[in-house]
Amino acid sequence: MGLLWGILVAAQGPAAAQVAPSAGTTDRAAQGALRPVAVAKWGLLGGAAGAAVWGVLETRRADDAYEALEARCAADEAACAARLESGAYADAGLEAVYRDVLVTDRRAGRALLAAEVAFAASVVLFVLDLRNAGAPEDIPYEPRLRMGRTEDGGVRLSLHLRVPGR
Repeated sequence: MGLLWGILVAAQGPAAAQVAPSAGTTDRAAQGALRPVAVAKWGLLGGAAGAAVWGVLETRRADDAYEALEARCAADEAACAARLESGAYADAGLEAVYRDVLVTDRRAGRALLAAEVAFAASVVLFVLDLRNAGAPEDIPYEPRLRMGRTEDGGVRLSLHLRVPGR
């Protein structure tokens, strides 16, 4: 809930009356480089990347620990077969490794979920930041290939090539 509230507050930005763009500048240029939406969207994207990397590393750590547990059980099947009434390993060392695997795997899942949520929030902010305050500058385009009609009803086709250095 707090993350959603932070996104909504950051998306608001200054009110239109608080920003008085000068002649020839866009609303985006008048707000300055560090707008709250820009900081939030890039911060969330960076946080998503960091959480994803951490989640992947934790997943690998949990997988490695589980493979080590399986190797110990392959070496000593009797120790792994001995269980308590609760289903836990009777060997305290094996149980500790198994608990560590569970904790690490849960931590990895939470990190990957946080990465997905942060990435989705970042995408929302990128879309919200696409607002355009006005039309872009008009850049004239001069086509190089022109087609038209002549005075006697014919078709005129002209190709203009620019030679570098002239």
